[in-house]
Amino acid sequence: MSDQLQNLSLDNVNAALRVHYSPLKPTGADISTSALCELLIKLPAMSIDEHVDTIQVQLGKHHPGLHLSPDDFSLIAFVDDAITQILRKTDLDFRVEAYVRDIAPFVAVEALEEEDIRIIPHRTPILRLIDILISECIGWSEDPGILGDQFIDRIDEPVRAMISDRYTLEECLHQLVSLFGKENPIYEILKSRLCDSEMADLASEKGKFHAAMRPNEIMEGKQLPLFIIFMLQGSWYEFMQHVFNAFGPDSKEWKRVGKLTEALVWSLMPQENVDRQRELTVEIPRSIAEFCEHMPFDTSKTVSSMADVEEEHDKIMAGHPSEGCDFDLLDIDKSVCETTVGIE
Repeated sequence: MSDQLQNLSLDNVNAALRVHYSPLKPTGADISTSALCELLIKLPAMSIDEHVDTIQVQLGKHHPGLHLSPDDFSLIAFVDDAITQILRKTDLDFRVEAYVRDIAPFVAVEALEEEDIRIIPHRTPILRLIDILISECIGWSEDPGILGDQFIDRIDEPVRAMISDRYTLEECLHQLVSLFGKENPIYEILKSRLCDSEMADLASEKGKFHAAMRPNEIMEGKQLPLFIIFMLQGSWYEFMQHVFNAFGPDSKEWKRVGKLTEALVWSLMPQENVDRQRELTVEIPRSIAEFCEHMPFDTSKTVSSMADVEEEHDKIMAGHPSEGCDFDLLDIDKSVCETTVGIE
């Protein structure tokens, strides 16, 4: 786009801007371009409160009734439009947008003094300042609390100093480049930790999803003793989450715990093959105990819960099983699976 702009003559560019941006009712100018530049330099400092007003709105507030030449009006309107388009495409907090709007008059001054709007696409110091603010502050908000406030306060000082003419543009740039150079390694570490934490949370939610899905599939439509339901949807459910999180969905450990769950539920249901059921009442507690020995997390609750299972097995083999009852399946948030597809 900038190359195309450079290929156009200045007269053609100015004519295009006048056609596109000229006021509906043009009037004679009552201020020269040089005087306008002096006025624009002082304009940001005239606003006490933070704002996101365009240059034209600021001029209307602080210098009502001011009439600009068509060329000056068109150039300022173009700068306002360009800044607006940039802000629309970025996720900036109100305070950061206010900085950019306060810097916009300096962009207009640079173009007015050069008498050539075509300088704007070039990486001039004032544009570099805007680039730095946007790139370093994108996504910032006051939500982080005191750390977020400290971050923006360090930016506020050099920017406000430049706007009030206590700092030159070069001094402001130097301060910000130095600030971000020191802060960025710290924020990279914090960002990495936050990403790790978020990924761990996502993985945990995914573990809950799959640890609920498998027992639900096995237990659906069956009647089981109430205390067995509590065990399967309590300590065993947590145990399955730990297995999933420790080894992943494609691991032999996850497949093994699914098979153990299936065999465990089968052994607690009335079966025609009594001999096979009797075998399982012996094998299952032993297999689960052996499986738990190889887990890299605490399995004491799971091992302890096997006492209730063995007691129920004894009742079943004696012909006096506990009464089964209906139950609700574990709640499943299917959106969790969709959200965590990217971490598989």
